[in-house]
Amino acid sequence: MTLDIDRNIEQQEEMELEDQLSCLTADLIEYKKNKDFIKNLFNIESGKWTDINILCQGMSHLQKQLELIKNCCNEQLKVTWLDYPVSTMGEGYCLIIFYLECLHWDNVALYNKKDFI
Repeated sequence: MTLDIDRNIEQQEEMELEDQLSCLTADLIEYKKNKDFIKNLFNIESGKWTDINILCQGMSHLQKQLELIKNCCNEQLKVTWLDYPVSTMGEGYCLIIFYLECLHWDNVALYNKKDFI
């Protein structure tokens, strides 16, 4: 399940924070409209944790979701990526790891960097 951009803010506020995080992180990886996030992420050194706001600058359609998360937790989601050369899916895969410390919440996505290039 992912969040539609057209979903109104009241519905998002009714979701548990963990569900909002799951939807947001899935959207960031899945939708082409968020390709700037992936581009910005892969411009950061592998293994370096980065505030998601930095990677989502200029992506106004995500700002309300990011504000909801920060308001609930008074901190922001962090993200990093790691090469994953032992993937059974083949070459070119990496792991994208999201983490919100205040909840000890995480989400890991397997991503084929070849799809991006």
